[in-house]
Amino acid sequence: TDFDGISETVARVRVRQMAALFYIREFQFYDAVEGYSRPPAPELGFWKNGAFGRPVRRSVLSAYVDEIDRAGGRSWLYIQAAATDVGDKHLQADFVMAGEHMVDRRPLLDAVVPTAAWARRI
Repeated sequence: TDFDGISETVARVRVRQMAALFYIREFQFYDAVEGYSRPPAPELGFWKNGAFGRPVRRSVLSAYVDEIDRAGGRSWLYIQAAATDVGDKHLQADFVMAGEHMVDRRPLLDAVVPTAAWARRI
């Protein structure tokens, strides 16, 4: 999915095409997050995905979501519920860490052992 470098109109057209031609009603947005510890600040209109540096423009993401809703579909932002940004000691405090997840020989995220307490924290 492109989250930058296209207009909001193009994003809407893409959704309409997928809905009309392929009857797609379920959309998952992968790698649209800024990081794993918290969502992007509400005032940010643009950020880079921490995992791969892909640019994300909030207005394009919002256009996708709005158009999906208009088409009667549903959308999800894919997140890692049992993860934090690498080295986020504040969020990790009092939780058991399962280790680092590596991608391309570099740490991508710190994995947390999921518990009910972790679910309440996030």
